[in-house]
Amino acid sequence: MYQFIFTGVVHPERANVNVSPIPLEVKNPDGTLICRNTVVIGCSQITAVVETPDAIQDIATLKNHVADSIRTIVDIVGYMFGCGYEVEIRQVIEPVTGISSVFGVNVPVLDQYGEKHGVRLQAFFALLADERGRYLQRALGDLRDAIGSARDTAFFCYRAIESLRQFYVVVRGAKDKAESWELLRTELNVSKSDIDEIKRLADPVRHGENIFISDSERANALVKSWDIVKRFVDSAKLPTDSGTAEKL
Repeated sequence: MYQFIFTGVVHPERANVNVSPIPLEVKNPDGTLICRNTVVIGCSQITAVVETPDAIQDIATLKNHVADSIRTIVDIVGYMFGCGYEVEIRQVIEPVTGISSVFGVNVPVLDQYGEKHGVRLQAFFALLADERGRYLQRALGDLRDAIGSARDTAFFCYRAIESLRQFYVVVRGAKDKAESWELLRTELNVSKSDIDEIKRLADPVRHGENIFISDSERANALVKSWDIVKRFVDSAKLPTDSGTAEKL
């Protein structure tokens, strides 16, 4: 077995969550073992000793599995006390080598997205007062949740896109769902295959299935969703989008 130690924190820390050592097994849908975790939480500080049957190359996906299993424990505590907690995994240590890695707070494939793609902060602010504003607000909230929950990334990404689709129903007057999707794809120059790819990963979760996506699948869904939201903002063609506005 290969061993790792993950550390993190339960938010809000002032809640002072405490959990005695709990052993957990994380398995694939076919029943094969992904990892065994022994989780301890003291004063909202998380320590998880994680053992895997095979060497791990994709540490990001393992981290997502570990975070998800810990989140389940914390959700049970939250249910017992009627509280909403969040789990943050901050670091992993390989005991054999002593190598320590601190996880960033962003998603690597989205690092500096605004700067790289010429996103103007003012365009977003201006859009909040536009008829597109309330649909954008909902979409941005879902994208935030997509980052926070690895297991549900595709679910939130697809719901963000569906929030934008409602603009074409309510404001543009699409006569049915099919027409609203067609208007969205045409106006934003988005391929049906890109949206269907996210939907394929989202549908099982939307119907309560217990699945997990890889870190690469997650990254792909996030990038496509970020791009669609940017196209929605750009499509407004507001004055602040003239090129004179300060970039992020």
